[in-house]
Amino acid sequence: MARGQWNSCLPLQISKLPSNARFECEVSKPHMQVQWYKEEQPIRKGHKYDIQSEGRLHRLDIRDVDGKDEGEYSIIARNNRSRASLLVQGTANVSLVAFGNGC
Repeated sequence: MARGQWNSCLPLQISKLPSNARFECEVSKPHMQVQWYKEEQPIRKGHKYDIQSEGRLHRLDIRDVDGKDEGEYSIIARNNRSRASLLVQGTANVSLVAFGNGC
């Protein structure tokens, strides 16, 4: 495996609305610096988003998911990118589609 390449991306988890969404990604080396994005815009930790890192595992939690949260999310570490899409259908039906490098 190339240095910095993804080992695995864990399944996205969400229940019906209102709810939170969680993106998790495990990288090949512990304590690697990463940046989360929504549609190419950097995500910052705050009221809407919680970002956590624990060893090789990196998490992005999206609080109170609604239609505005729909879109492509990605994580970049050392020029390697992994992506997933969050699709919100109706007011109480949410589905997640994962795709990308190493997932």
